[in-house]
Amino acid sequence: MIVFFLYGGMVWGIFPRDPAISFEYHLAGAALGVLMAFILRNFDSKLPKKHYDWEDEDDEDDIIGDQWREQER
Repeated sequence: MIVFFLYGGMVWGIFPRDPAISFEYHLAGAALGVLMAFILRNFDSKLPKKHYDWEDEDDEDDIIGDQWREQER
């Protein structure tokens, strides 16, 4: 509710209170911003998948939990 209250007030910035400022430009800018965000959402190339050295290691030790202690004895 707090986030909605704080950020919800930004919507009213589309409609300026000063009569000397036209609200059409603010409204068009907001609409164009939303439209361009929707259109360009997949424009950036995908980041390469991270690959770590430890992923290549073969895990030959299949001992789980405390069983490794029993094997050493």
